[in-house]
Amino acid sequence: MDNQCGICQEVCAGENDLHIHIRRAHKMKQKDYYLTVHPRHDLLTGEPIPFKDKDYYFGHDFVSKENMSIWVRRLSSTDQKAYCKDLLAARKERKALLYAPAEVELRTVMSPSVKFYEDTFGDYYTLCEQLGFANKYKTIRIFPQNLVQAPIVTCDSREQKPLDFDYKVAKLDFGDYKLSGPLGHVYFERKSVLDFIGTMSKGFERFSKEVLRANEKNEHLIVIVEATLAKVERFHEWLPFADKIGATSNFAFSRMRKLVQAYPNLQFLFVAGRERAVKVMTRIFQTGQDYKEIDLELAQSKGLL
Repeated sequence: MDNQCGICQEVCAGENDLHIHIRRAHKMKQKDYYLTVHPRHDLLTGEPIPFKDKDYYFGHDFVSKENMSIWVRRLSSTDQKAYCKDLLAARKERKALLYAPAEVELRTVMSPSVKFYEDTFGDYYTLCEQLGFANKYKTIRIFPQNLVQAPIVTCDSREQKPLDFDYKVAKLDFGDYKLSGPLGHVYFERKSVLDFIGTMSKGFERFSKEVLRANEKNEHLIVIVEATLAKVERFHEWLPFADKIGATSNFAFSRMRKLVQAYPNLQFLFVAGRERAVKVMTRIFQTGQDYKEIDLELAQSKGLL
């Protein structure tokens, strides 16, 4: 979209200049300007797309993922492929993405999931290569065997609510847990839902430095959140005192996506509770070092974890 005013056709030097012009010359807010001059509607229902900010407004064709899913599934196979491919390419350009979006990224934006892309195109990562993405992960064809090898678990001395492991305590440079043994080792950062929201808002700078430390030592860090993606998305509905939390799940997810794109050594995995977290962490350890090439949230959605 160019920077020509849609009301008086004056050409502005840039986007900020356009917004200043709109405010001064036409006494309009950004929201009112775009809703009036560039009206956008849900492709399924015809409902107006709400204006939260310009990026959101022009990055959404639907008011909900349910509407998107219904609309896309009604398309012919050819049209389905064309729309989904264009959607992924547009996101790459709009967000200047380097890596192929992981499952946690696509499931927290208005987009089909990685699994849907696989069902539609056969191989998601081949499609991403064609679109110019770098791939951090590989297509999961055979999941590593569930080897019988109990890990040695080290729990960070600052961990407040240790998981139900048989562990030793020591100070870790990053992460809350280190699982190690003949198969290798893996670091995990445990987060409750409240921890996750807080870390992605007020604690974002501190956590970014932690991820950087792991990256500098060529270590991978997996963040285990003690709730499913769907439950975290609706945390205001069930978490006590959620109304007092300033950040939203959308804000937390946007920060998460930025970190995942910035650091190839970082993954987020959302699991249904603490007991499930223990099982999943052990299962990931038992892959040896193969977990580094596996989109873990995708593996979980396929029932492999």
